[in-house]
Amino acid sequence: MSDWAGTGSIVSFPESPGPSDIFIDALIDMLNSDVGNDAYFVSITGQGKEIRVFFHKDGFPELGMEGYHIWIEALTTDVAAAKPEDTIIIGEIPYKIKSPPVKGDDGLSVIELSID
Repeated sequence: MSDWAGTGSIVSFPESPGPSDIFIDALIDMLNSDVGNDAYFVSITGQGKEIRVFFHKDGFPELGMEGYHIWIEALTTDVAAAKPEDTIIIGEIPYKIKSPPVKGDDGLSVIELSID
């Protein structure tokens, strides 16, 4: 609340979502669209849960490199407990987590994967 232009009148403005709330909502919408992929996160303890991810698999044969660079982007809240050796299953293919999630400022975490 504030004194509107020094008139002595108190004006109350409604709370509005911050840019991060709007951005996170947009990310969730994108993850749940055709752009996102269904995935199943399984910890080494055997506990699992369904999540949505952006899946990336890039190869660079034009540079003489063999193999692929495989990673996902997922909501940080979905993968905060992910650890190396946990599994992410995408399209019936199990991928091992190579390193802990790298948390971004945008509500997403990046996780590098490998195929066993």
